[in-house]
Amino acid sequence: MLNAGVTCAAGALGTDSITRSVENLLGKSRELTKQGVSTYFYTGSYHLPPCTITDSIEQDILYLPDAIGLGELALSDHRGSVVRFEDLYSIGRSVRTSASLAGKTGVVLCHLGDEQEQLSLLSEVIKNSDLPQTLFWPTHINRNPRLFEAGIQFALDGGFVDFTTSTNAGLLADGEVACAKALSSMLEASVPIEQISFTSDANASLPRFDPHGNVIGTDSGKIDSLFQAVVDAVMLYDIPLELALRCITCNPAARLGLSNKGRIEQARDADFVMLNPTDFSIQQVWTNGIARLS
Repeated sequence: MLNAGVTCAAGALGTDSITRSVENLLGKSRELTKQGVSTYFYTGSYHLPPCTITDSIEQDILYLPDAIGLGELALSDHRGSVVRFEDLYSIGRSVRTSASLAGKTGVVLCHLGDEQEQLSLLSEVIKNSDLPQTLFWPTHINRNPRLFEAGIQFALDGGFVDFTTSTNAGLLADGEVACAKALSSMLEASVPIEQISFTSDANASLPRFDPHGNVIGTDSGKIDSLFQAVVDAVMLYDIPLELALRCITCNPAARLGLSNKGRIEQARDADFVMLNPTDFSIQQVWTNGIARLS
């Protein structure tokens, strides 16, 4: 993580909530924080009912300081549960109420799959309830061109969107929009930079499929893809470094309500990465004012 320039992380269970648990996330979160990388986690899981540590979503978010919301809940994906309006609405209410009581921002991190539903359920809940659009944070928006176009409209309507930086040849061949290109396209569509973020999906499974949709192998997401996507945005699409960096610094920090993170300012945590100005290679990494990598 330090070699990749990561000073703060947030983890989710992902597809596997059978052999892994939210308790595992809690333990790893506190282990990494002890080692110098401030780490948080999402309670819940891909599937319904959401996995929790205590008796409920509300108690996890209220009583566990490192629980920042619920995720990643799978929508529009055959690997997840069938999620209906009432399910998503109920989860959103639980997260919003408990986050308010705990003094947290609270988000529902939504995994978006390849099915035709795309963002329709999410948009329906936002349109037909009192829950704010900012409560929901859809990720994998660059998964395919159709979802990406829907994501542009979602962002133009005021929503926050997240791109995944880890990929493989199979996903790109299936039409995944490379993260750096996705950023360029969103900015060209007049989406405010404040509403865009990147996540690495590090250590998550990246399946490879044959032409018939059968899984023929699995790769793992790479944490170093996060900063590399920023470099690609600068080098390949002429996006200013200070703009591209927002997608992995102040934007996600603000989105998650991590007031001490994301900016180098007085009274914030002294987390920063020193770069070679010529090739943007990482030279030093500091967290909480301590040099961890030099």
